[in-house]
Amino acid sequence: MWRLRIAVALGLLLLVQQVRADIKNVTPDFSQYPQTFGLKLVVSMQTEDSVFNAHRSHLLVVSAFVGGGAAYQQSVAQNGQEFGCLNSFNFAAEGGRRNQLSEEQLKTLRTSLNELPKESEFPPMDHLVIISFLDGSNWITRSYSKDKLPEALRKIYAIIGASPEGK
Repeated sequence: MWRLRIAVALGLLLLVQQVRADIKNVTPDFSQYPQTFGLKLVVSMQTEDSVFNAHRSHLLVVSAFVGGGAAYQQSVAQNGQEFGCLNSFNFAAEGGRRNQLSEEQLKTLRTSLNELPKESEFPPMDHLVIISFLDGSNWITRSYSKDKLPEALRKIYAIIGASPEGK
Protein backbone atom coordinates (compact mmCIF):
# COMPACT_ATOMS: atom_id res chain seq x y z
CA MET A 1 0.00 0.00 0.00
CA TRP A 2 2.83 2.42 0.79
CA ARG A 3 4.26 1.82 -2.69
CA LEU A 4 0.94 2.90 -4.21
CA ARG A 5 0.96 6.04 -2.07
CA ILE A 6 4.50 6.88 -3.15
CA ALA A 7 3.60 6.21 -6.80
CA VAL A 8 0.57 8.52 -6.53
CA ALA A 9 2.67 11.27 -4.91
CA LEU A 10 5.39 10.95 -7.56
CA GLY A 11 2.78 10.96 -10.30
CA LEU A 12 1.34 14.20 -8.96
CA LEU A 13 4.79 15.76 -8.82
CA LEU A 14 5.56 14.80 -12.41
CA LEU A 15 2.18 16.04 -13.60
CA VAL A 16 2.75 19.53 -12.24
CA GLN A 17 6.35 20.16 -13.26
CA GLN A 18 5.73 22.04 -16.53
CA VAL A 19 7.17 25.56 -16.39
CA ARG A 20 5.16 28.81 -16.70
CA ALA A 21 7.39 31.68 -15.56
CA ASP A 22 4.91 34.48 -16.35
CA ILE A 23 2.36 33.59 -13.65
CA LYS A 24 1.88 35.72 -10.54
CA ASN A 25 -0.08 34.71 -7.42
CA VAL A 26 -3.14 36.49 -6.02
CA THR A 27 -3.92 34.90 -2.64
CA PRO A 28 -6.26 35.61 0.31
CA ASP A 29 -4.84 35.94 3.82
CA PHE A 30 -5.31 32.61 5.62
CA SER A 31 -3.53 33.77 8.78
CA GLN A 32 -6.79 33.86 10.78
CA TYR A 33 -6.89 30.05 10.72
CA PRO A 34 -4.91 27.82 13.09
CA GLN A 35 -1.68 27.27 11.18
CA THR A 36 -1.97 23.49 11.06
CA PHE A 37 0.28 21.36 8.91
CA GLY A 38 -2.69 20.53 6.64
CA LEU A 39 -3.64 24.15 6.01
CA LYS A 40 -0.03 25.14 5.36
CA LEU A 41 0.41 22.21 2.98
CA VAL A 42 -2.72 22.98 0.94
CA VAL A 43 -2.03 26.72 0.78
CA SER A 44 1.56 26.02 -0.23
CA MET A 45 0.55 23.48 -2.89
CA GLN A 46 -2.02 25.82 -4.37
CA THR A 47 -0.34 29.20 -4.11
CA GLU A 48 3.43 29.24 -3.74
CA ASP A 49 6.26 28.48 -6.09
CA SER A 50 6.79 25.20 -4.26
CA VAL A 51 7.93 21.81 -5.47
CA PHE A 52 4.35 21.15 -6.63
CA ASN A 53 4.19 24.20 -8.95
CA ALA A 54 0.46 23.64 -9.54
CA HIS A 55 0.12 27.14 -10.91
CA ARG A 56 2.58 26.35 -13.70
CA SER A 57 0.72 23.47 -15.33
CA HIS A 58 -2.85 23.55 -14.09
CA LEU A 59 -6.03 25.33 -14.96
CA LEU A 60 -7.38 24.75 -11.46
CA VAL A 61 -6.81 23.06 -8.12
CA VAL A 62 -9.58 22.85 -5.51
CA SER A 63 -9.34 21.51 -1.95
CA ALA A 64 -12.26 20.93 0.43
CA PHE A 65 -11.22 20.33 4.03
CA VAL A 66 -12.79 17.47 5.98
CA GLY A 67 -12.38 16.86 9.68
CA GLY A 68 -8.96 16.83 11.20
CA GLY A 69 -6.21 16.24 8.76
CA ALA A 70 -7.57 15.66 5.26
CA ALA A 71 -8.95 17.39 2.18
CA TYR A 72 -10.69 16.22 -0.96
CA GLN A 73 -8.51 17.61 -3.73
CA GLN A 74 -9.28 17.92 -7.42
CA SER A 75 -7.03 19.31 -10.11
CA VAL A 76 -7.40 19.96 -13.81
CA ALA A 77 -4.29 20.39 -15.95
CA GLN A 78 -4.43 22.82 -18.84
CA ASN A 79 -4.74 19.86 -21.23
CA GLY A 80 -7.97 18.78 -19.47
CA GLN A 81 -6.52 15.88 -17.46
CA GLU A 82 -8.51 15.79 -14.20
CA PHE A 83 -7.29 14.07 -11.04
CA GLY A 84 -9.01 13.75 -7.68
CA CYS A 85 -8.33 12.06 -4.36
CA LEU A 86 -8.70 12.31 -0.61
CA ASN A 87 -5.37 13.65 0.58
CA SER A 88 -4.64 13.02 4.23
CA PHE A 89 -1.90 15.20 5.59
CA ASN A 90 0.32 12.28 6.51
CA PHE A 91 1.16 12.12 2.78
CA ALA A 92 -1.37 9.44 1.95
CA ALA A 93 -3.78 9.71 -0.98
CA GLU A 94 -6.89 7.57 -1.14
CA GLY A 95 -9.43 6.92 -3.86
CA GLY A 96 -7.44 8.52 -6.65
CA ARG A 97 -9.19 8.81 -9.99
CA ARG A 98 -8.35 10.34 -13.36
CA ASN A 99 -10.53 11.65 -16.15
CA GLN A 100 -9.96 13.49 -19.42
CA LEU A 101 -12.27 16.47 -19.88
CA SER A 102 -13.61 17.20 -23.36
CA GLU A 103 -12.96 20.51 -25.13
CA GLU A 104 -16.56 21.51 -24.42
CA GLN A 105 -16.15 20.72 -20.72
CA LEU A 106 -12.92 22.77 -20.62
CA LYS A 107 -14.70 25.70 -22.27
CA THR A 108 -17.58 25.52 -19.76
CA LEU A 109 -15.07 25.14 -16.92
CA ARG A 110 -13.21 28.31 -17.94
CA THR A 111 -16.50 30.22 -18.17
CA SER A 112 -17.50 29.02 -14.70
CA LEU A 113 -14.12 30.05 -13.25
CA ASN A 114 -14.75 33.58 -14.51
CA GLU A 115 -18.15 33.58 -12.77
CA LEU A 116 -16.75 32.84 -9.28
CA PRO A 117 -17.40 35.59 -6.71
CA LYS A 118 -14.38 37.88 -6.36
CA GLU A 119 -14.60 38.03 -2.56
CA SER A 120 -13.32 35.14 -0.50
CA GLU A 121 -15.18 33.78 2.51
CA PHE A 122 -13.49 32.44 5.63
CA PRO A 123 -15.71 29.73 7.18
CA PRO A 124 -14.57 27.35 9.93
CA MET A 125 -11.70 25.19 8.65
CA ASP A 126 -13.73 21.98 8.30
CA HIS A 127 -16.09 23.91 5.97
CA LEU A 128 -13.30 25.57 3.98
CA VAL A 129 -12.97 25.15 0.21
CA ILE A 130 -9.89 26.70 -1.41
CA ILE A 131 -9.88 27.04 -5.19
CA SER A 132 -6.92 28.23 -7.21
CA PHE A 133 -7.12 28.83 -10.94
CA LEU A 134 -5.42 30.40 -13.90
CA ASP A 135 -6.85 33.73 -15.08
CA GLY A 136 -4.71 35.10 -17.90
CA SER A 137 -1.27 35.49 -16.37
CA ASN A 138 -2.57 35.44 -12.78
CA TRP A 139 -2.89 32.43 -10.50
CA ILE A 140 -5.94 33.35 -8.40
CA THR A 141 -6.82 31.72 -5.08
CA ARG A 142 -10.17 32.19 -3.35
CA SER A 143 -11.93 30.51 -0.47
CA TYR A 144 -15.58 29.70 0.12
CA SER A 145 -17.78 27.75 2.52
CA LYS A 146 -18.83 24.30 1.37
CA ASP A 147 -22.12 24.91 3.21
CA LYS A 148 -23.02 27.70 0.77
CA LEU A 149 -21.03 27.10 -2.38
CA PRO A 150 -21.37 29.75 -5.07
CA GLU A 151 -23.35 28.50 -8.07
CA ALA A 152 -20.24 28.79 -10.28
CA LEU A 153 -18.31 26.46 -7.95
CA ARG A 154 -21.21 23.98 -8.00
CA LYS A 155 -20.94 24.00 -11.81
CA ILE A 156 -17.19 23.45 -11.60
CA TYR A 157 -17.63 20.45 -9.31
CA ALA A 158 -20.30 19.05 -11.67
CA ILE A 159 -18.01 19.41 -14.70
CA ILE A 160 -15.14 17.59 -13.01
CA GLY A 161 -17.47 14.94 -11.55
CA ALA A 162 -16.71 15.67 -7.91
CA SER A 163 -18.03 17.40 -4.80
CA PRO A 164 -16.56 18.93 -1.67
CA GLU A 165 -17.66 15.77 0.15
CA GLY A 166 -15.63 13.60 -2.23
CA LYS A 167 -18.60 11.97 -3.97
